[in-house]
Amino acid sequence: MVLERSKRFLTMIFLSWFFFIFVILLNLLPSYESFYFPGFDWSRSIEVDSTIVFKQQWALDYEYDLTKLDNDKYLLSLTNNQISCTSWGETCQLSTYRAGSIQLLDSDFQTIWQTGDANSAHPGIEIDNIEFTPFGADQLTDGSIVSIGESIDTITANFNVTLFFFDESGNPTSYQHINLKGKGIINKGHAQLEVLHTENGGFTVQISGTRSGSVIIHYNANGVEEWQTIVGESNFVNTNDPLVNIYYVDFTYYSLYGNSITAIHSDGSFKWSKNYEFDITGFDLTDDGEIVLSGSSKKSFIIMVYYLGTNYHELNALIYHVGILNKEDGTFNWKNEFQTIYYTSENAYARHTVTDIEGNYYMLVQSIRDIEIHYAILKYNSIGEYIGQTTFVAYFPYNMTSDWFQSYNNKIDVVFNQDTLNILMPDRKMMTSLDLAEVEWNPTLPISLDLNLINQITYVRVWTNRVLLIILISGISYFFIHALVKKEKPVDYCEHPVNEHE
Repeated sequence: MVLERSKRFLTMIFLSWFFFIFVILLNLLPSYESFYFPGFDWSRSIEVDSTIVFKQQWALDYEYDLTKLDNDKYLLSLTNNQISCTSWGETCQLSTYRAGSIQLLDSDFQTIWQTGDANSAHPGIEIDNIEFTPFGADQLTDGSIVSIGESIDTITANFNVTLFFFDESGNPTSYQHINLKGKGIINKGHAQLEVLHTENGGFTVQISGTRSGSVIIHYNANGVEEWQTIVGESNFVNTNDPLVNIYYVDFTYYSLYGNSITAIHSDGSFKWSKNYEFDITGFDLTDDGEIVLSGSSKKSFIIMVYYLGTNYHELNALIYHVGILNKEDGTFNWKNEFQTIYYTSENAYARHTVTDIEGNYYMLVQSIRDIEIHYAILKYNSIGEYIGQTTFVAYFPYNMTSDWFQSYNNKIDVVFNQDTLNILMPDRKMMTSLDLAEVEWNPTLPISLDLNLINQITYVRVWTNRVLLIILISGISYFFIHALVKKEKPVDYCEHPVNEHE
Protein backbone atom coordinates (compact mmCIF):
# COMPACT_ATOMS: atom_id res chain seq x y z
CA MET A 1 0.00 0.00 0.00
CA VAL A 2 2.79 2.38 0.93
CA LEU A 3 4.63 1.52 -2.27
CA GLU A 4 1.54 2.26 -4.39
CA ARG A 5 1.06 5.64 -2.70
CA SER A 6 4.70 6.45 -3.34
CA LYS A 7 4.34 5.58 -7.03
CA ARG A 8 1.26 7.76 -7.36
CA PHE A 9 3.02 10.59 -5.58
CA LEU A 10 6.07 10.33 -7.84
CA THR A 11 3.81 10.17 -10.91
CA MET A 12 2.03 13.35 -9.83
CA ILE A 13 5.35 15.09 -9.26
CA PHE A 14 6.58 13.98 -12.68
CA LEU A 15 3.39 15.14 -14.42
CA SER A 16 3.48 18.46 -12.56
CA TRP A 17 7.07 19.12 -13.60
CA PHE A 18 6.28 18.06 -17.16
CA PHE A 19 3.29 20.42 -17.24
CA PHE A 20 5.37 23.23 -15.73
CA ILE A 21 8.13 22.79 -18.32
CA PHE A 22 5.50 22.66 -21.08
CA VAL A 23 4.04 25.97 -19.89
CA ILE A 24 7.47 27.61 -19.81
CA LEU A 25 8.27 26.44 -23.33
CA LEU A 26 4.84 27.48 -24.57
CA ASN A 27 5.46 30.98 -23.27
CA LEU A 28 9.01 31.25 -24.58
CA LEU A 29 8.88 29.52 -27.97
CA PRO A 30 8.72 31.30 -30.29
CA SER A 31 10.39 34.16 -28.46
CA TYR A 32 8.05 36.85 -27.24
CA GLU A 33 9.64 39.77 -29.09
CA SER A 34 10.08 38.12 -32.49
CA PHE A 35 6.64 36.56 -32.34
CA TYR A 36 4.67 39.65 -31.43
CA PHE A 37 6.76 42.47 -32.88
CA PRO A 38 7.68 41.66 -36.48
CA GLY A 39 8.22 44.49 -38.91
CA PHE A 40 10.94 47.02 -39.54
CA ASP A 41 14.31 46.74 -37.88
CA TRP A 42 14.52 50.40 -36.83
CA SER A 43 17.35 49.61 -34.41
CA ARG A 44 19.70 49.12 -37.36
CA SER A 45 18.72 52.35 -39.12
CA ILE A 46 21.55 54.30 -40.68
CA GLU A 47 21.66 58.10 -40.65
CA VAL A 48 21.39 59.77 -44.04
CA ASP A 49 21.84 63.50 -44.56
CA SER A 50 19.31 65.48 -46.56
CA THR A 51 20.54 68.17 -48.92
CA ILE A 52 18.90 71.35 -50.19
CA VAL A 53 18.44 71.04 -53.94
CA PHE A 54 15.33 73.10 -54.69
CA LYS A 55 15.12 76.85 -55.04
CA GLN A 56 14.08 78.89 -52.01
CA GLN A 57 10.32 79.18 -51.98
CA TRP A 58 7.77 81.45 -50.36
CA ALA A 59 7.46 79.64 -47.03
CA LEU A 60 7.24 76.23 -45.47
CA ASP A 61 3.48 75.85 -45.82
CA TYR A 62 3.08 75.53 -49.58
CA GLU A 63 2.13 72.48 -51.59
CA TYR A 64 3.58 71.10 -54.78
CA ASP A 65 3.21 68.69 -57.66
CA LEU A 66 6.26 67.21 -59.38
CA THR A 67 5.84 65.73 -62.86
CA LYS A 68 8.63 63.84 -64.59
CA LEU A 69 8.73 64.50 -68.34
CA ASP A 70 9.79 62.16 -71.13
CA ASN A 71 13.11 64.01 -71.52
CA ASP A 72 14.14 63.39 -67.87
CA LYS A 73 13.21 66.93 -66.91
CA TYR A 74 10.60 67.91 -64.36
CA LEU A 75 7.74 70.36 -64.01
CA LEU A 76 7.30 71.65 -60.47
CA SER A 77 3.96 73.31 -59.65
CA LEU A 78 3.80 75.28 -56.41
CA THR A 79 1.10 76.98 -54.35
CA ASN A 80 1.28 78.74 -51.01
CA ASN A 81 -2.32 78.20 -49.94
CA GLN A 82 -5.78 77.31 -51.15
CA ILE A 83 -8.68 79.52 -52.12
CA SER A 84 -11.45 79.44 -49.54
CA CYS A 85 -14.44 79.20 -51.86
CA THR A 86 -17.46 76.91 -51.96
CA SER A 87 -18.77 77.10 -55.54
CA TRP A 88 -17.15 76.95 -58.95
CA GLY A 89 -17.91 79.64 -61.51
CA GLU A 90 -19.38 81.98 -58.90
CA THR A 91 -18.21 84.91 -56.82
CA CYS A 92 -15.80 83.90 -54.09
CA GLN A 93 -16.78 85.79 -50.95
CA LEU A 94 -13.87 84.39 -48.94
CA SER A 95 -11.05 85.22 -51.33
CA THR A 96 -7.61 84.96 -49.76
CA TYR A 97 -4.13 85.84 -50.92
CA ARG A 98 -2.97 83.39 -53.56
CA ALA A 99 0.36 82.81 -55.20
CA GLY A 100 2.03 80.08 -57.20
CA SER A 101 4.58 79.23 -59.82
CA ILE A 102 5.63 76.65 -62.40
CA GLN A 103 9.29 75.70 -62.76
CA LEU A 104 11.02 73.60 -65.39
CA LEU A 105 13.83 71.64 -63.75
CA ASP A 106 16.68 69.71 -65.30
CA SER A 107 17.63 66.16 -64.31
CA ASP A 108 19.58 67.55 -61.32
CA PHE A 109 16.52 69.55 -60.18
CA GLN A 110 18.05 72.89 -61.07
CA THR A 111 15.65 75.56 -62.34
CA ILE A 112 15.73 76.18 -66.12
CA TRP A 113 12.89 78.70 -66.09
CA GLN A 114 10.21 79.84 -63.69
CA THR A 115 6.83 81.46 -64.27
CA GLY A 116 5.17 83.22 -61.35
CA ASP A 117 6.30 83.15 -57.75
CA ALA A 118 4.97 82.65 -54.27
CA ASN A 119 5.50 85.92 -52.44
CA SER A 120 3.78 89.28 -52.16
CA ALA A 121 6.18 90.96 -54.59
CA HIS A 122 5.39 88.43 -57.32
CA PRO A 123 1.83 87.26 -56.65
CA GLY A 124 1.73 84.42 -59.14
CA ILE A 125 0.60 83.84 -62.73
CA GLU A 126 -1.91 86.21 -64.30
CA ILE A 127 -3.54 86.84 -67.69
CA ASP A 128 -6.35 89.34 -68.31
CA ASN A 129 -7.09 89.81 -64.60
CA ILE A 130 -7.22 86.03 -64.06
CA GLU A 131 -4.90 85.14 -61.20
CA PHE A 132 -3.92 81.48 -61.52
CA THR A 133 -2.43 78.99 -59.08
CA PRO A 134 -1.16 75.74 -60.66
CA PHE A 135 -1.92 72.41 -59.01
CA GLY A 136 -0.35 70.25 -61.72
CA ALA A 137 1.23 70.51 -65.15
CA ASP A 138 2.44 68.39 -68.06
CA GLN A 139 4.20 68.90 -71.38
CA LEU A 140 2.23 68.26 -74.56
CA THR A 141 3.64 66.54 -77.63
CA ASP A 142 4.29 69.91 -79.35
CA GLY A 143 6.48 71.06 -76.45
CA SER A 144 3.99 73.48 -74.92
CA ILE A 145 2.85 73.24 -71.30
CA VAL A 146 -0.67 72.77 -69.96
CA SER A 147 -1.48 73.33 -66.30
CA ILE A 148 -4.61 72.84 -64.23
CA GLY A 149 -5.37 74.82 -61.10
CA GLU A 150 -7.61 77.30 -59.39
CA SER A 151 -8.15 80.89 -60.48
CA ILE A 152 -9.70 84.11 -59.22
CA ASP A 153 -10.95 86.92 -61.43
CA THR A 154 -9.43 89.97 -59.75
CA ILE A 155 -12.35 92.15 -60.94
CA THR A 156 -15.44 89.95 -60.42
CA ALA A 157 -13.92 87.64 -57.74
CA ASN A 158 -15.27 84.64 -59.65
CA PHE A 159 -13.63 81.36 -58.69
CA ASN A 160 -12.94 78.62 -61.27
CA VAL A 161 -10.95 75.52 -62.00
CA THR A 162 -8.92 76.67 -64.98
CA LEU A 163 -6.54 75.41 -67.66
CA PHE A 164 -3.53 77.63 -68.37
CA PHE A 165 -1.31 77.16 -71.43
CA PHE A 166 2.37 78.12 -71.70
CA ASP A 167 4.94 78.07 -74.48
CA GLU A 168 8.18 76.08 -74.23
CA SER A 169 9.86 78.97 -72.38
CA GLY A 170 7.17 79.17 -69.73
CA ASN A 171 5.36 82.25 -71.00
CA PRO A 172 1.57 82.08 -70.42
CA THR A 173 -0.31 82.21 -73.71
CA SER A 174 -3.98 81.51 -72.98
CA TYR A 175 -6.45 80.03 -70.53
CA GLN A 176 -9.89 78.45 -70.40
CA HIS A 177 -12.22 77.69 -67.51
CA ILE A 178 -13.68 74.23 -66.91
CA ASN A 179 -17.43 74.25 -66.46
CA LEU A 180 -18.12 72.45 -63.17
CA LYS A 181 -21.25 74.27 -62.07
CA GLY A 182 -23.66 72.08 -60.15
CA LYS A 183 -21.08 69.44 -59.26
CA GLY A 184 -20.20 70.92 -55.87
CA ILE A 185 -16.88 70.97 -54.09
CA ILE A 186 -15.84 68.88 -51.09
CA ASN A 187 -12.11 68.20 -51.34
CA LYS A 188 -9.04 70.31 -51.91
CA GLY A 189 -5.40 69.54 -52.50
CA HIS A 190 -3.06 68.76 -55.35
CA ALA A 191 -4.28 65.21 -55.72
CA GLN A 192 -7.71 66.51 -56.67
CA LEU A 193 -6.52 68.25 -59.85
CA GLU A 194 -4.44 66.24 -62.32
CA VAL A 195 -3.48 66.68 -65.97
CA LEU A 196 -1.56 64.35 -68.30
CA HIS A 197 -0.77 64.41 -72.00
CA THR A 198 -1.78 61.77 -74.57
CA GLU A 199 -0.04 60.57 -77.71
CA ASN A 200 -2.49 62.29 -80.07
CA GLY A 201 -1.38 65.73 -78.90
CA GLY A 202 -4.28 66.18 -76.52
CA PHE A 203 -4.53 65.87 -72.77
CA THR A 204 -6.83 64.59 -70.04
CA VAL A 205 -7.71 66.07 -66.66
CA GLN A 206 -9.11 64.46 -63.54
CA ILE A 207 -10.94 66.57 -60.94
CA SER A 208 -11.67 64.55 -57.83
CA GLY A 209 -13.03 67.23 -55.52
CA THR A 210 -16.70 67.16 -56.54
CA ARG A 211 -19.83 65.81 -54.91
CA SER A 212 -20.62 63.98 -58.13
CA GLY A 213 -17.45 61.91 -57.97
CA SER A 214 -14.22 62.20 -59.89
CA VAL A 215 -14.69 64.06 -63.19
CA ILE A 216 -12.45 62.98 -66.09
CA ILE A 217 -12.38 65.15 -69.22
CA HIS A 218 -10.40 64.56 -72.41
CA TYR A 219 -9.37 67.41 -74.72
CA ASN A 220 -7.92 67.23 -78.21
CA ALA A 221 -4.78 69.05 -79.35
CA ASN A 222 -6.79 72.26 -79.84
CA GLY A 223 -8.09 72.23 -76.27
CA VAL A 224 -11.60 71.20 -77.32
CA GLU A 225 -13.44 68.81 -75.01
CA GLU A 226 -14.08 65.43 -76.70
CA TRP A 227 -15.61 63.41 -73.88
CA GLN A 228 -16.35 63.52 -70.18
CA THR A 229 -17.11 60.83 -67.63
CA ILE A 230 -17.51 60.54 -63.87
CA VAL A 231 -15.90 57.89 -61.68
CA GLY A 232 -17.33 57.04 -58.28
CA GLU A 233 -20.64 57.87 -56.67
CA SER A 234 -19.97 58.69 -53.02
CA ASN A 235 -20.06 62.30 -51.92
CA PHE A 236 -17.54 61.73 -49.18
CA VAL A 237 -14.80 59.64 -50.76
CA ASN A 238 -11.39 61.20 -50.31
CA THR A 239 -8.33 60.06 -52.21
CA ASN A 240 -5.01 60.12 -50.37
CA ASP A 241 -3.89 63.67 -51.15
CA PRO A 242 -0.19 63.11 -51.94
CA LEU A 243 -0.93 60.59 -54.71
CA VAL A 244 -1.14 60.91 -58.45
CA ASN A 245 -4.72 60.10 -59.39
CA ILE A 246 -4.57 58.95 -63.00
CA TYR A 247 -2.22 57.22 -65.46
CA TYR A 248 -2.46 56.57 -69.18
CA VAL A 249 -0.91 53.28 -70.32
CA ASP A 250 -1.43 51.51 -73.66
CA PHE A 251 -4.46 53.63 -74.61
CA THR A 252 -6.17 53.02 -71.28
CA TYR A 253 -6.68 55.35 -68.32
CA TYR A 254 -6.32 54.02 -64.79
CA SER A 255 -8.09 56.31 -62.36
CA LEU A 256 -7.69 56.21 -58.58
CA TYR A 257 -10.65 57.37 -56.51
CA GLY A 258 -10.62 56.59 -52.80
CA ASN A 259 -9.63 52.92 -52.59
CA SER A 260 -11.01 52.06 -56.03
CA ILE A 261 -9.39 51.94 -59.45
CA THR A 262 -11.32 52.30 -62.68
CA ALA A 263 -9.93 51.44 -66.11
CA ILE A 264 -11.28 53.61 -68.95
CA HIS A 265 -10.74 53.14 -72.68
CA SER A 266 -9.27 56.02 -74.67
CA ASP A 267 -12.76 56.89 -75.97
CA GLY A 268 -14.12 57.34 -72.43
CA SER A 269 -15.95 54.01 -72.14
CA PHE A 270 -15.48 51.90 -69.00
CA LYS A 271 -13.28 48.81 -69.05
CA TRP A 272 -13.44 47.66 -65.43
CA SER A 273 -13.66 49.01 -61.90
CA LYS A 274 -12.47 47.39 -58.68
CA ASN A 275 -12.50 48.31 -55.01
CA TYR A 276 -9.60 47.13 -52.83
CA GLU A 277 -9.87 46.03 -49.21
CA PHE A 278 -7.03 48.20 -47.95
CA ASP A 279 -6.26 51.91 -47.81
CA ILE A 280 -4.30 52.81 -50.93
CA THR A 281 -1.36 55.02 -49.99
CA GLY A 282 0.84 54.24 -52.99
CA PHE A 283 -0.19 54.33 -56.67
CA ASP A 284 2.83 54.19 -58.98
CA LEU A 285 3.69 53.68 -62.64
CA THR A 286 7.03 51.99 -63.31
CA ASP A 287 9.27 52.76 -66.28
CA ASP A 288 8.13 49.57 -68.03
CA GLY A 289 4.44 50.45 -67.71
CA GLU A 290 3.51 48.39 -64.66
CA ILE A 291 1.11 49.82 -62.08
CA VAL A 292 2.03 49.16 -58.46
CA LEU A 293 -0.45 49.45 -55.62
CA SER A 294 0.64 49.72 -52.01
CA GLY A 295 -1.22 50.53 -48.84
CA SER A 296 -2.25 49.29 -45.45
CA SER A 297 -5.10 47.83 -43.46
CA LYS A 298 -5.66 47.13 -39.78
CA LYS A 299 -6.62 43.90 -38.07
CA SER A 300 -7.06 43.34 -34.35
CA PHE A 301 -5.40 40.50 -32.48
CA ILE A 302 -4.65 39.61 -28.87
CA ILE A 303 -1.40 39.23 -26.96
CA MET A 304 -0.48 38.37 -23.38
CA VAL A 305 0.24 41.25 -21.05
CA TYR A 306 3.46 39.65 -19.77
CA TYR A 307 5.33 36.34 -19.63
CA LEU A 308 3.34 33.56 -17.95
CA GLY A 309 0.41 35.96 -18.01
CA THR A 310 -3.13 34.90 -17.24
CA ASN A 311 -4.72 37.76 -19.16
CA TYR A 312 -4.46 39.33 -22.61
CA HIS A 313 -5.28 42.58 -24.34
CA GLU A 314 -6.11 43.60 -27.89
CA LEU A 315 -3.80 45.37 -30.35
CA ASN A 316 -4.08 46.46 -33.95
CA ALA A 317 -1.70 45.02 -36.52
CA LEU A 318 -0.87 47.34 -39.40
CA ILE A 319 -0.77 45.17 -42.51
CA TYR A 320 1.23 46.54 -45.44
CA HIS A 321 0.23 45.49 -48.95
CA VAL A 322 2.15 45.75 -52.21
CA GLY A 323 1.35 44.21 -55.58
CA ILE A 324 1.53 44.54 -59.35
CA LEU A 325 -1.82 45.29 -60.92
CA ASN A 326 -3.16 43.14 -63.74
CA LYS A 327 -4.27 45.86 -66.13
CA GLU A 328 -6.82 43.60 -67.83
CA ASP A 329 -9.12 43.01 -64.86
CA GLY A 330 -7.74 44.77 -61.78
CA THR A 331 -6.52 41.64 -60.00
CA PHE A 332 -2.88 41.25 -58.99
CA ASN A 333 -0.14 39.58 -60.99
CA TRP A 334 1.50 39.16 -57.61
CA LYS A 335 0.81 40.56 -54.17
CA ASN A 336 2.73 40.50 -50.90
CA GLU A 337 1.83 41.61 -47.41
CA PHE A 338 3.28 41.67 -43.93
CA GLN A 339 2.27 42.91 -40.49
CA THR A 340 3.71 45.13 -37.83
CA ILE A 341 2.28 46.44 -34.57
CA TYR A 342 0.09 49.48 -35.23
CA TYR A 343 1.24 51.69 -32.39
CA THR A 344 4.87 51.37 -33.44
CA SER A 345 4.01 52.64 -36.91
CA GLU A 346 2.00 55.79 -36.25
CA ASN A 347 2.05 58.08 -39.29
CA ALA A 348 3.73 55.31 -41.30
CA TYR A 349 2.70 54.98 -44.92
CA ALA A 350 3.68 52.74 -47.80
CA ARG A 351 4.41 55.56 -50.18
CA HIS A 352 6.10 54.70 -53.46
CA THR A 353 7.45 51.69 -55.33
CA VAL A 354 10.17 51.92 -57.99
CA THR A 355 12.05 49.37 -60.10
CA ASP A 356 15.65 48.94 -61.18
CA ILE A 357 16.97 47.73 -64.54
CA GLU A 358 16.97 44.13 -63.29
CA GLY A 359 13.25 44.23 -62.53
CA ASN A 360 13.53 44.34 -58.74
CA TYR A 361 10.91 46.34 -56.85
CA TYR A 362 11.65 48.69 -53.96
CA MET A 363 8.73 49.72 -51.75
CA LEU A 364 9.38 52.78 -49.61
CA VAL A 365 7.63 53.20 -46.26
CA GLN A 366 7.79 56.60 -44.58
CA SER A 367 7.31 56.97 -40.82
CA ILE A 368 7.36 60.47 -39.34
CA ARG A 369 8.65 60.79 -35.77
CA ASP A 370 9.32 64.21 -34.26
CA ILE A 371 12.17 65.83 -36.22
CA GLU A 372 13.12 62.51 -37.77
CA ILE A 373 11.69 60.76 -40.75
CA HIS A 374 12.32 57.05 -40.68
CA TYR A 375 12.30 55.16 -43.96
CA ALA A 376 12.09 51.46 -44.61
CA ILE A 377 12.73 49.94 -48.02
CA LEU A 378 11.43 46.48 -48.85
CA LYS A 379 13.03 44.75 -51.82
CA TYR A 380 11.21 42.20 -53.98
CA ASN A 381 12.35 40.42 -57.12
CA SER A 382 10.49 40.57 -60.43
CA ILE A 383 7.97 37.89 -59.40
CA GLY A 384 7.24 39.36 -55.98
CA GLU A 385 9.50 37.21 -53.81
CA TYR A 386 10.77 39.04 -50.75
CA ILE A 387 14.53 39.69 -50.75
CA GLY A 388 15.14 41.89 -47.72
CA GLN A 389 14.75 45.24 -46.04
CA THR A 390 16.80 48.18 -44.87
CA THR A 391 15.98 51.24 -42.79
CA PHE A 392 17.47 54.71 -42.52
CA VAL A 393 16.76 58.05 -40.87
CA ALA A 394 16.67 61.59 -42.27
CA TYR A 395 16.55 64.73 -40.13
CA PHE A 396 14.50 67.81 -40.96
CA PRO A 397 13.69 71.20 -39.36
CA TYR A 398 11.86 71.41 -36.06
CA ASN A 399 8.60 72.59 -37.62
CA MET A 400 8.04 69.10 -39.01
CA THR A 401 7.18 67.98 -35.49
CA SER A 402 3.77 69.62 -35.73
CA ASP A 403 0.71 67.39 -35.81
CA TRP A 404 -0.39 69.27 -38.93
CA PHE A 405 2.70 68.20 -40.83
CA GLN A 406 2.69 64.63 -39.59
CA SER A 407 -0.92 64.08 -40.54
CA TYR A 408 -1.29 65.99 -43.78
CA ASN A 409 1.76 67.59 -45.34
CA ASN A 410 3.73 64.43 -45.97
CA LYS A 411 3.97 64.29 -49.73
CA ILE A 412 7.14 62.84 -51.20
CA ASP A 413 8.34 61.79 -54.64
CA VAL A 414 10.83 59.04 -55.38
CA VAL A 415 13.22 58.86 -58.32
CA PHE A 416 15.47 55.87 -59.02
CA ASN A 417 18.69 56.80 -60.82
CA GLN A 418 20.98 53.84 -61.50
CA ASP A 419 21.80 52.61 -57.97
CA THR A 420 20.72 55.77 -56.17
CA LEU A 421 17.29 56.24 -54.63
CA ASN A 422 16.35 59.92 -54.39
CA ILE A 423 13.52 60.88 -52.05
CA LEU A 424 12.26 64.35 -52.95
CA MET A 425 10.38 66.81 -50.76
CA PRO A 426 10.31 70.08 -52.72
CA ASP A 427 8.07 71.76 -50.13
CA ARG A 428 10.97 71.29 -47.70
CA LYS A 429 13.55 71.99 -50.44
CA MET A 430 15.11 68.68 -49.46
CA MET A 431 16.39 65.58 -51.21
CA THR A 432 17.54 62.45 -49.41
CA SER A 433 19.73 60.06 -51.39
CA LEU A 434 20.57 56.45 -50.63
CA ASP A 435 23.07 54.34 -52.57
CA LEU A 436 21.37 50.94 -52.79
CA ALA A 437 24.59 49.31 -54.03
CA GLU A 438 26.01 49.77 -50.52
CA VAL A 439 22.95 48.49 -48.68
CA GLU A 440 23.14 45.25 -46.71
CA TRP A 441 19.66 43.77 -47.05
CA ASN A 442 18.26 42.13 -43.94
CA PRO A 443 16.46 38.99 -45.19
CA THR A 444 14.91 37.98 -41.87
CA LEU A 445 12.18 40.59 -41.63
CA PRO A 446 9.38 41.32 -42.09
CA ILE A 447 7.77 38.13 -40.81
CA SER A 448 4.48 37.16 -42.38
CA LEU A 449 2.18 35.96 -39.62
CA ASP A 450 -1.26 34.43 -39.52
CA LEU A 451 -3.14 36.62 -37.05
CA ASN A 452 -5.74 33.92 -36.44
CA LEU A 453 -2.91 31.57 -35.46
CA ILE A 454 -1.57 34.23 -33.09
CA ASN A 455 -4.99 34.47 -31.43
CA GLN A 456 -5.25 30.68 -31.05
CA ILE A 457 -1.75 30.37 -29.58
CA THR A 458 -2.42 33.27 -27.21
CA TYR A 459 -5.64 31.65 -25.99
CA VAL A 460 -3.77 28.36 -25.39
CA ARG A 461 -1.00 30.18 -23.55
CA VAL A 462 -3.35 32.19 -21.36
CA TRP A 463 -5.57 29.24 -20.40
CA THR A 464 -2.57 26.99 -19.82
CA ASN A 465 -1.12 29.63 -17.50
CA ARG A 466 -4.46 29.85 -15.73
CA VAL A 467 -4.52 26.07 -15.21
CA LEU A 468 -0.95 26.21 -13.90
CA LEU A 469 -1.90 29.00 -11.52
CA ILE A 470 -4.91 27.01 -10.28
CA ILE A 471 -2.72 23.93 -9.72
CA LEU A 472 -0.11 25.97 -7.83
CA ILE A 473 -2.70 27.70 -5.68
CA SER A 474 -4.49 24.40 -5.01
CA GLY A 475 -1.24 22.63 -4.11
CA ILE A 476 -0.07 25.41 -1.81
CA SER A 477 -3.50 25.60 -0.19
CA TYR A 478 -3.58 21.83 0.33
CA PHE A 479 -0.20 21.68 2.07
CA PHE A 480 -1.00 24.80 4.12
CA ILE A 481 -4.36 23.45 5.29
CA HIS A 482 -2.90 19.99 5.87
CA ALA A 483 -0.18 21.52 8.01
CA LEU A 484 -2.74 23.41 10.10
CA VAL A 485 -5.03 20.48 10.83
CA LYS A 486 -2.34 17.87 11.34
CA LYS A 487 -2.08 16.75 14.98
CA GLU A 488 0.66 14.83 16.72
CA LYS A 489 -0.32 11.16 16.91
CA PRO A 490 -0.31 9.83 20.61
CA VAL A 491 1.92 6.94 21.55
CA ASP A 492 -0.02 3.74 22.30
CA TYR A 493 2.03 1.80 24.80
CA CYS A 494 -0.38 -1.12 24.60
CA GLU A 495 0.19 -1.54 20.89
CA HIS A 496 2.94 -4.10 21.68
CA PRO A 497 2.05 -5.72 25.07
CA VAL A 498 4.80 -7.25 27.14
CA ASN A 499 4.74 -11.03 27.35
CA GLU A 500 3.45 -11.86 30.81
CA HIS A 501 5.69 -14.88 30.99
CA GLU A 502 8.76 -12.72 30.65
